[in-house]
Amino acid sequence: MMTMFFSGDYFFNATRYFNSDNPQLEFKKLEELNDWEYKGETYYFHIHHTNTTNTIWNALGLECVSSYVDNSKSELNKDKYRKRITEEMPTRIKEDVASGKCRYIIDHSFEGYWGIRWDYIQYIFSCKREDIIWLTADFSVIFEPHIFKRNNKDACETHYSNWWERQCAELVDNPGGVNYEIIKDIRLKQLQLIEKRTTRDKMCTYYNRRIRTSRIVMMSIMHHNNLLDQTYWSWGGNVDGGTRWDESLRRYHLHPKHIGAAKYEKSYDTIAKWGNIQNGEPSKEDLQVNLVNTFNKDHILNTNFQFINETWATNGDTIFLSEKSFKPFMLMQPFITYGDRYTIQALREYGYNVFDKWIDHSYDSEINALKRAEMVALEIKRLQSLSPSEWTDMLYDMRDGLIHNAKNLEKANSRYYIDI
Repeated sequence: MMTMFFSGDYFFNATRYFNSDNPQLEFKKLEELNDWEYKGETYYFHIHHTNTTNTIWNALGLECVSSYVDNSKSELNKDKYRKRITEEMPTRIKEDVASGKCRYIIDHSFEGYWGIRWDYIQYIFSCKREDIIWLTADFSVIFEPHIFKRNNKDACETHYSNWWERQCAELVDNPGGVNYEIIKDIRLKQLQLIEKRTTRDKMCTYYNRRIRTSRIVMMSIMHHNNLLDQTYWSWGGNVDGGTRWDESLRRYHLHPKHIGAAKYEKSYDTIAKWGNIQNGEPSKEDLQVNLVNTFNKDHILNTNFQFINETWATNGDTIFLSEKSFKPFMLMQPFITYGDRYTIQALREYGYNVFDKWIDHSYDSEINALKRAEMVALEIKRLQSLSPSEWTDMLYDMRDGLIHNAKNLEKANSRYYIDI
């Protein structure tokens, strides 16, 4: 029997990762540790990135764990983090990890960070590489394991977790949840509008809350090509203290002025002056708040498709799918996505219909992030050029695929169980 102890209230969501029907695995709360008798098997201590102490939260932040970001913060604070984590860990856990009886399961699948500093992780948790199981949201662990291994030669044991897909599935599978009736109503009305071949007011939604450099690039291209008028869009230029253009440029090296895209400079200069706005007007919603589980019915039911601007848009360093990638399935809409290379292929691997018959996703395999953004913009321009009647016919033909995707989302908990 393998036993797993949980560091916080996340205990109740254990089945998001592990097959709860596995008779060889039992789950326990941390307060049960003192009365639990060790019987020779390896046991595990689960640490969830977003449901733990501020020390661990900060220690596992992007600026500390990713080699793609200036590492001064991790070097400056690693001794402080090591000391505080040591103080916060239960004594028995520390002793049993040191003796090989226990292993840490560090759940980082809430984020899509890549280029992990594995030595740093071992240092702050005061343990060896073999003492750690790392849970990641980087789909390349499955899709391109040879590349992941090549880029992570010193990696701890790593497993993929579809945390965000399961999060979205939970919203539509929880009759007592705050959003259950809202989503149910949206789905019903979507099908009614499709069956009646009702035209929509706008072409798509295009949300940008927290500003990242790849989103600056994409918005510059959208603005340059006059593609915003037919969208419901948002821009959180003042979120988290502002866009921090210079810092973004230094960190991610993805910027229209530095990657040969001089023709977008005027649009960039315009965007750089924007604060928190929606559809060109001051924002009516508080964009400082993460809108991860919110749904605007007026937008959803009055647009033909979603334009998803994912968290990252790397050249293939990671393949991260956040809740944004799964909302179209939840809300029964087709979509186009600007994200990491192979984001669309990852969704195919999950079993979703990406509507290749109607939408050209050839951008998905383009390795250059700027060119990929330009290809996305060209496809959006084409989709926006279709007449209302062409769109109503397309959506009618897509309806079986939309229903399939909704049902496939509900199967999220049966995918990518972690085998330890």
